[in-house]
Amino acid sequence: MALIRYERLYNSLMNKAKNRTLNGYVERHHIIPKSMGGSNIKENIVKLTAKEHYIAHLLLTKFTTGEYRKKMIRAFVCLRNWKNKNRKVDYRFSSRLYDKLRNEYAEIVRENSTNRKFSLERRKNISKALKGRKLSPEHIQAVKKAKKNISQETKNKISKGNKGKTISLEQRKKLSEMGKRFWSSSPKAEQRRIQNANFLNEYHKQRRALCH
Repeated sequence: MALIRYERLYNSLMNKAKNRTLNGYVERHHIIPKSMGGSNIKENIVKLTAKEHYIAHLLLTKFTTGEYRKKMIRAFVCLRNWKNKNRKVDYRFSSRLYDKLRNEYAEIVRENSTNRKFSLERRKNISKALKGRKLSPEHIQAVKKAKKNISQETKNKISKGNKGKTISLEQRKKLSEMGKRFWSSSPKAEQRRIQNANFLNEYHKQRRALCH
């Protein structure tokens, strides 16, 4: 019954948005989200206020199930973290809701990271797309800033997670060789560093795209 109630609230909000004209700041919303098979046709898009957009995505996490619910949780968390200079409002999670959805989102990310495998063809396509790309000075500065802003709490968690782990002699040798190749001053090493940074940049772009 709860699922039906939330779905009715969502449909009511969508119908309301279809039959009005908004002035001022608005946000476009897909009635059937693209990650659930929705398209960009006019009939599937409505204009919402920032608050309504927030509520719409929250409702989607309430009545969807299975893989669709995982996608809606990811979209909701992304919407919450979306930065827009024209967005004058900031709707915060309650502590209980934040804890619930954040834990579910962390589990979804963990599952995706564990199960994700790129085919040889996909890896070749990614390599080809990234070949010759260079990081902008702004991006380099942003990466440096992010590294400096890692909290002590996060550092402690990383340290705790690595505590007790043992690395075999063979693994140590491999890591040492990788480090030497990666940080050497040769042109090839420099190219590898750039490609690695570009790959991460592309990966995060794709993750952000999944949130829309």
